[in-house]
Amino acid sequence: MREFRPAKRRVEVSVGESVRIVRELQELTQSQLAELTGIPQTTISAIENGRVNLGVERAKVLARALKCHPAVLVFPGWEVASESAALQGVRGATRRLRRSAQKQKKAPSGEGAIRGRPEKSLDGRSRP
Repeated sequence: MREFRPAKRRVEVSVGESVRIVRELQELTQSQLAELTGIPQTTISAIENGRVNLGVERAKVLARALKCHPAVLVFPGWEVASESAALQGVRGATRRLRRSAQKQKKAPSGEGAIRGRPEKSLDGRSRP
């Protein structure tokens, strides 16, 4: 049988449609989302129907209530590479935190322990 590449489906989704999709996936009504966010239900309806722009602040509030990143709402058609810069940044920060925690475990504890230096007695010699 001949090898083939499956077709890529591309669907254009507007900002308002992305808000509606995520809201419906969370099984929330517009009224429930309005209660969670403090944004009037009529404004949420207008956003979903493209009559009102979402805006950065509303995107942040809605994203928090919908438990997603604001970019999911603001840039619905954006394609992300398998290893995005944001993901690399998170992984790098995680590695740095782990290394820092490991260093803290290895560092001597006590009153004289400063930046991993061994404690010294009053005469300047290192203590065992």
